[in-house]
Amino acid sequence: MGTNLGFVVKVMVISALVAIAIRFVGRTLVVQATPETVLFVVLFPSFALAMALGWRAWQQRSLS
Repeated sequence: MGTNLGFVVKVMVISALVAIAIRFVGRTLVVQATPETVLFVVLFPSFALAMALGWRAWQQRSLS
């Protein structure tokens, strides 16, 4: 039970740090509102997750 609580606390702390960074650092970034920027922001998380899961599956297949 302690490991689950520790994991939840870590996720909450990291989420709070990301939210603070977005709030204060995000103001200093100048990003143009173009269709390419929107596509990148929307599609990049899915692409990154797919790459990470594919890499993990490839590693597990090569180990067995």
